[in-house]
Amino acid sequence: MDEFKRIKMSSLLILLLQFTGAAIGQRYLYLSVRAGDEATLPCNSVIQDQDECESTTWLFSDSGSSAAVELVSGGQVGEEARAKSDRLRVTGKCSLGIKKATEEDTGRYSCRQIRPGEQQGPDSQLYLSVVTMTEHQDNDETFRPQSSGEDTTTTTESDSRSGLLRLVLVSVGLAALIMIVVAVTIWTRTKEKQTQMDEINVRYDVDDGTVNYENIRPPDGV
Repeated sequence: MDEFKRIKMSSLLILLLQFTGAAIGQRYLYLSVRAGDEATLPCNSVIQDQDECESTTWLFSDSGSSAAVELVSGGQVGEEARAKSDRLRVTGKCSLGIKKATEEDTGRYSCRQIRPGEQQGPDSQLYLSVVTMTEHQDNDETFRPQSSGEDTTTTTESDSRSGLLRLVLVSVGLAALIMIVVAVTIWTRTKEKQTQMDEINVRYDVDDGTVNYENIRPPDGV
């Protein structure tokens, strides 16, 4: 369950970073893929008239290194990517395909267009996050990793029901507390207005049969 929560928080963070990148006008994306699956990284700055992506270069740098590694040059997997060359391929529209993604693939990817010998426009940058999912049991709840073409299965017993019930009760209690505070505030203000009105008393004089209005508010300075 804790692992599932961490995955949801990671997805939320990635979504927020997407909005942040769009807000500041940067040309990059944030993608998340499950470990073992294939990731396809689009190149948003690709030059259209390319036969075999001969003008496309893909660079990679992880979070712990500032130096970029050349994965693809001229549409072909480069020498620096020899360790994982069997998992890399250039797909349609010069996108970069990564088979059986691992945690080591997490990092920043840059798609650069070069023709002839000069860079054409800014890099198209993309941040890839590889999420590892494990199967475990915790408090009668079983969580299994989602495989390709299947839905994630989560079986929840009485603990989840109790948690939902507590959440409902807390929400109802909070709503009731807010209503009470509002009611007390309204009553207090009404009481203050009534007190101000009562400061002017009506005194009926029995002897002469006249009605006198007397302001019993203490004079200033008393």
